Amino acid sequence: MGCLHWDWPNLAKSQGGDFVRSATGSMLVCSGTTMAEQKLIRWLLTNPRVVLPDGRVLKADYIFNTQFGVGLRREVGSDPSSAELANIKALILQGCQFIDEIAKVPTPRCDLQRVRGGLIVTIFYNDAQSNRPRAMTFPIPPQ
Repeated sequence: MGCLHWDWPNLAKSQGGDFVRSATGSMLVCSGTTMAEQKLIRWLLTNPRVVLPDGRVLKADYIFNTQFGVGLRREVGSDPSSAELANIKALILQGCQFIDEIAKVPTPRCDLQRVRGGLIVTIFYNDAQSNRPRAMTFPIPPQ
């Protein structure tokens, strides 16, 4: 799994949508809670390069950093087992530990809801700066 620490600014982007523009038409950058949520979703849903036991290679989404990401879309099948759901939840909570903007105490928690064609993830955490409780929800469609 790749590292989540980078120094370049994140462009503001709506989930499943397009980049956000300012009133003058330039690209907005995000920070704080929005940046933390974008970092986490990007890391969780980006596929790293994986070599399977039979020698087949699953290609990475990022060609310049092939180890970046968890690839949760590869983990979501038509009906994930309890063990697969536990593994997905563990990967999500591990990702929360890498995001500086997410408080480590109290420990973030995660709920998974099975839906037709994937999962809905809700992560409950405290913002590291304000210590206010937050929740973020996003889908994990199967690949």
